[in-house]
Amino acid sequence: MTTFDFPTIELDEPTAVGMFDDYQDAIARAEADTSIDGTIDLTSICSGTLRVHDGDLQLDELHLRAEGPSLFVDGNVRVSGLIQQEFRAGFLVVFGDLEAGDIATTAQIFVTGNLTVRGTLFGNCTNYLTSVLGHTRARVLVSAKEHYFCLYGGRTVGRVVDCYGDTPNLDDRTDGEDALVDGIDKGHDQRAVAALLRQGQPIVQSR
Repeated sequence: MTTFDFPTIELDEPTAVGMFDDYQDAIARAEADTSIDGTIDLTSICSGTLRVHDGDLQLDELHLRAEGPSLFVDGNVRVSGLIQQEFRAGFLVVFGDLEAGDIATTAQIFVTGNLTVRGTLFGNCTNYLTSVLGHTRARVLVSAKEHYFCLYGGRTVGRVVDCYGDTPNLDDRTDGEDALVDGIDKGHDQRAVAALLRQGQPIVQSR
């Protein structure tokens, strides 16, 4: 099993579900928000192999690899570079604020606080969601394969790229797949996307 290079301990499903107790009112408000198409499924989020880090976490980069465990962080997370979730990686659940240089996800992210992405917030998994109870800020947001962004606390995003053009919650899209740079297969090649972001290269063309 893939583990992390910072302290974590094994987390069982009942304890994981209990970590959401303090956020039940916020979750109820989010689920009652008819302007957002999505669901908060704690059974799914808290299933499988889970690891938890107790307290704030500050990293240069965070990489959740395929077939690895989900990561719960009971505190704020600050990543100076890229957060990458490979296909079939574990979920990332943050009980606090999450800040990163860029994010490339093909899995599920759940944040109880605010999400701040200084560069690009990219998702390309149809089956899972990026859900944020607080406010989301990003320079660029990209949805490939109709990745759902359930940003319940509102968002401040400079550019919204919806590759398919009809992804829920992205009615204010500014660009389609033509805005993407060459070499990332219409945004479907998450590893190529992550490689560019890790190098500080854009995945959308300048206007």
